[in-house]
Amino acid sequence: MAMAMTPLQIRQKQYAQFLIAGCPRLGIPGLHAVSASAIVGNATQENQVQPITSGAKDHGSDGTMQWRLGRLTDMEDWCTENFGTWKTLEAQAAYTVMSCKRDYPNLWADLEEAAKSIETLTADFCDIYESPAKSTENLEGRIAAANSTRVLLLMPNIPGPAKPNGVLPKPPVMPPNVARNTGTATAAVVAGGAVAAHTAGAPWWVVGALSVIAMGSIGAVILNEMNQNKRMAVPVEPAPSTPPPPQRLPPTPTVFPTPPIIPPGRPPETTPNPMEPNPTPFPPAPTPTITSQPKQTAFPPKGETK
Repeated sequence: MAMAMTPLQIRQKQYAQFLIAGCPRLGIPGLHAVSASAIVGNATQENQVQPITSGAKDHGSDGTMQWRLGRLTDMEDWCTENFGTWKTLEAQAAYTVMSCKRDYPNLWADLEEAAKSIETLTADFCDIYESPAKSTENLEGRIAAANSTRVLLLMPNIPGPAKPNGVLPKPPVMPPNVARNTGTATAAVVAGGAVAAHTAGAPWWVVGALSVIAMGSIGAVILNEMNQNKRMAVPVEPAPSTPPPPQRLPPTPTVFPTPPIIPPGRPPETTPNPMEPNPTPFPPAPTPTITSQPKQTAFPPKGETK
């Protein structure tokens, strides 16, 4: 049975999915799950991934990344122009990617490549994009939140109110050259996340889930290698072709015998014609004539002499 997510976990997963999906209609590319999790880890520390600050604002800061002054105005204007409002996770996720690509090209190149560890990407985003005071940055908490988000993305999707219509965006499919080493990379990242989460004092279920996922990823890599070797050793036979359907011959027509033609003046046949409805009866045989003759006695009567 799937574990129910807290409101914070729902926002973390939704924000990461928006970062992964990007915004094609605006030409904003999507990010790898590791890079998206690093950004969400910072948003968790900044404002608990809330698009609108609840309670007192820190020097007028607002949004998931606690933008302020000119950056806050730029975010509100850009999101309102392209999404109709700036108060949604979808709009602010798109602005985060756009502004990072526009203002911090080196950081964007690392996020787009996603070759560094999730801890390094989280720390770089904190130092370059957020630039908080060292006394309040809480880098360990940001990294722990980034690893927790990575685990949430690997878990089965639990519906939540991502949009007004309640539809969660689907992460894009990784190309083959990226997905080829996903199992090994995931195992390494998640195993490191489990250690970092334990060190940062994360809940027990987060550390346990990270450990289980790391072991499962390693097992998946081993099984995948075994299956690939098996497929290489055994040639795949082509599927047998389907024979054509049997041809149906047309039915043989019934041929009736042609009745004989009797020329005029010829006497009827002695054998009746079966094709005539009332065959002509045979003519009556002639009755033989019997002529009576006188009775002759072979011997003379008694007493008479011959």
